[in-house]
Amino acid sequence: MSELVLLCLGVGLSRSAVRGSRSLRALYMTSAASAVGLGYLLSVAVLVNAGADSAIHVRMPMWHLAVAVGAVVVVAGVARVLTSDELPEGAGHPKESRSIGLRQGERAVWVRSIGPRWLVGAGLLAAVAAVAAGGLGWHPGYWLWPVGLLLAALAAARVTVDGEGLTVRLPLLRVPRIQVPLQRIERAWVAQARPLPDLGGWGYRITQGRRGLALHAGEAVWLDLDDGKQFVVVVDDAATAAGLLGDLLTAAEGRRSS
Repeated sequence: MSELVLLCLGVGLSRSAVRGSRSLRALYMTSAASAVGLGYLLSVAVLVNAGADSAIHVRMPMWHLAVAVGAVVVVAGVARVLTSDELPEGAGHPKESRSIGLRQGERAVWVRSIGPRWLVGAGLLAAVAAVAAGGLGWHPGYWLWPVGLLLAALAAARVTVDGEGLTVRLPLLRVPRIQVPLQRIERAWVAQARPLPDLGGWGYRITQGRRGLALHAGEAVWLDLDDGKQFVVVVDDAATAAGLLGDLLTAAEGRRSS
């Protein structure tokens, strides 16, 4: 497994160097390349260990390292072509949020789910298939069914806007969750967001001055926070969510001034 250790060390050093850099393009390249390289080697590590009686007899051919490095170079090159250090289009072309007509003293809650339903189904199907494979004599299948259930649980999220602010959490679990308190929000608006250029990749990401959740490109809720940073989440009906947040901010400001 020495090649896996070497690649992990290389990725760690490169990511440390990138974090000290102001190049957004370098961040995108490193994020995409490390995901592909480590994903490949970790998958190979699982496969070569499957069915082995002892880890002492497990060997991973060195040519897998060459394949991983080649994939890293290709993905980094593609990321370099597709990204830039310029301000993302989504952040540069905001749409002012429109009020939903929430009056003083009224309460409202907005809830939407994000995430492909087919992925949830795929996770459940994988769990069932793993159990069936174990029953047919392929014993590693018993160890794979939790992976399918975990995939199903993490494939979707629920976005809520209410008097507390904006919250993103898993549908069936209270943790982990992402919460942006209303008192930290200075402005809510709507704009297009693209995972790779705007956040450095798909899923939950943290980058320079911005963090957010994007499973696909589309209209998103953008929040300007009191520390000068931004939070963004791609979700259906983002205009209504931003409008409700705007009304809640106006109501909170009215209570403070009265």
